[in-house]
Amino acid sequence: MAHAVSASSFRSDHMSPWALTLAILLHGLVGLALWWLSQEQPHPPTEQAIEVSFEQPKPPEPPPPPPQKAPEKAPQPPQAMPPIEGLRPPAAITADKPTQAPPKGDQPKDAALAPPPPGA
Repeated sequence: MAHAVSASSFRSDHMSPWALTLAILLHGLVGLALWWLSQEQPHPPTEQAIEVSFEQPKPPEPPPPPPQKAPEKAPQPPQAMPPIEGLRPPAAITADKPTQAPPKGDQPKDAALAPPPPGA
């Protein structure tokens, strides 16, 4: 029943004349609008141009005359560097071997004043 009520253009698989007319009109209007938009190009703003100029570089100044040489002094021997603050000088070696342990034969002076070790 749907085919009986439909327009004849649906049965023959062709566009109706009204649809064809509307499609041509729509395409024409879109083409005309695109052409009109392309004609109205925005004009770039007219600003004052920035002018740049380069000056010639100044010639280099002549080198100053060499100073007159003073009579040469005898070279001084290098001075010993002062000790660095905060570091002790190395202790004197008191043993035959290069260790810092005192010899075992000497008793410290304050050994008699020290309390006896626990458990003795």
